[in-house]
Amino acid sequence: MNPEPAKPNNDWYHDDCPTCRQLKAAGIEMHAHDDNEPESISVTVTYSLALQEITGKAIESMTIADGAPFMYLLLDIFEAYPEIQNHYPPGTVSMLVNDEPPTEDYVMRSGDTLALRVFKKEIQ
Repeated sequence: MNPEPAKPNNDWYHDDCPTCRQLKAAGIEMHAHDDNEPESISVTVTYSLALQEITGKAIESMTIADGAPFMYLLLDIFEAYPEIQNHYPPGTVSMLVNDEPPTEDYVMRSGDTLALRVFKKEIQ
């Protein structure tokens, strides 16, 4: 008789691993660490005055997995600051990577800057 396969659990996740955070946010249940793990990169995120009221900062550096798409960074931001989505529904916050609108599959690169700006009023 074959042993039952291991079931996914949160023990596979490491809070300090950008890849783990991104996979968990994307709903992927399991991730094993190995020597082929992508390197981490640092990107800069800037916030408009309205968003600074939520984040408490104008600018911050975030670490993500090298090769991570723009959407993973956005998920990290919304996970860190869920109030952004509570106050500003889709379509009220503009996003620029290096002063250009990113595509959903844009791959973030070390040194990129993501600017988040509110261009419509928040939900009351």
